[in-house]
Amino acid sequence: MNNKFSKKRYIKLKEIQFDKNKRKNVLISKITKTKRKKFIKCYITFIIIIINIILILIYITTKNQSPFNLLNILSIFFKKEPPFNYKEHIYSRGQTLDRGLKYIKECREGNLLISSSKFKKVNSPKISAVIPIYNCERTLKSAIRSVQNQDMLDIEIILINDNSNQKTISLVNELMNQDPRIRLINNERRKGQFYSRNIGALEAKGEYIVNLDSDDMYIDTDVFNTLYYSIKDGDFDILAHKMFEAYSFTDRYYIREHMFNHRENKTLFQPRLSCYAISTNGQWKVNDINIWGKLYKSSVYKKAVNALGKERMEYYDVHAEDYLMLHLLYNIANSFKFEKKYGLFHKVSGGSNSHKIKNDELTFGELFFTEIIFDFRNPECKNISVGRLIGSSGGYKRANQDNKNYYVKIYKKMLEANDIDENLKNDLKNSFSKYFSFNSSEEQKN
Repeated sequence: MNNKFSKKRYIKLKEIQFDKNKRKNVLISKITKTKRKKFIKCYITFIIIIINIILILIYITTKNQSPFNLLNILSIFFKKEPPFNYKEHIYSRGQTLDRGLKYIKECREGNLLISSSKFKKVNSPKISAVIPIYNCERTLKSAIRSVQNQDMLDIEIILINDNSNQKTISLVNELMNQDPRIRLINNERRKGQFYSRNIGALEAKGEYIVNLDSDDMYIDTDVFNTLYYSIKDGDFDILAHKMFEAYSFTDRYYIREHMFNHRENKTLFQPRLSCYAISTNGQWKVNDINIWGKLYKSSVYKKAVNALGKERMEYYDVHAEDYLMLHLLYNIANSFKFEKKYGLFHKVSGGSNSHKIKNDELTFGELFFTEIIFDFRNPECKNISVGRLIGSSGGYKRANQDNKNYYVKIYKKMLEANDIDENLKNDLKNSFSKYFSFNSSEEQKN
């Protein structure tokens, strides 16, 4: 019995040992397979690194660069860029001038501070710079250089050619060959800055839009980055910034600042009041009324242009068109911010459209402007446009017949409006009482 029992126990123990060995072998096999997979992955990764190093070395050789740049190039893969702190780039007026004078000099000399090999076409740029051009070969290159030399590379530059001469076109072609971020739009005939700037805005692919005249310049390499991250901090629709303004690039150009620069204690525009703000003594005060010197959310700008309509854009090269467009933009935008960053040098030109318009054209432009503000503004600014018509009533007698008809059209529209103060309507009637009756649009004969 004992022998039989011992034999059975022996057989069972052997079976248990066999199962243990089997499980052990299975485990060893799994571990071996895992190690093999890890080894293969490491081997493939090593091969990829070697291939990348070879490709980088080939690139360095073909670009005639020193092999010692290899470490700098490789460091890109391991270096994590810190987020851009725009608040560290807000300089005083003196600091801005120390930096800006050098930067403007480089741009005016036509120098590229960034290798053109870094310029790549961007499908979704952060900022679109819109620049209308007309016979501006003397100033255009420095203006564009001030944009090209920005630290922010994912941008686009939109040039709207308003039937310029061949010298300007040749310069544009030269710049486009250097930089694929530059796009050219050609007007089929001369249409003016108002139309050109708005067409450029509609074509912009950027998240935000800046306007630049062909003789303006940004005054530092960090302007776009500073403005972009400032407006993103709070997701504002419009951001205005400080600027310098003068008639020429001289060593004394900085003696004049734009009126908006003196509102340093204001961080936000007053909501819904266009470019008007309430001063400390409670009186109305005009702020900045220029289309440049600001960063606009692209969707807001496009909405304003579409609200205006292409027919209105083509109809007239409007006197004070920047003022007009701001009224539309401020009406559509929901949030506004003022940043203390000095960003732009704006050159005042005695040859602007404002100085060339004839009397009849100027009258029509003022009426057109008044009507647009009335049609698109909120009640506060509708009252402002009524005040404009009252103030210009003296020009009715000197106007040609077309402009007289335009006066009557706007006059009737304002009297029929339900959201205009009745006292203001009475003032409007009194201002035109000597020209035509209240119950008819026919002119009284004297």
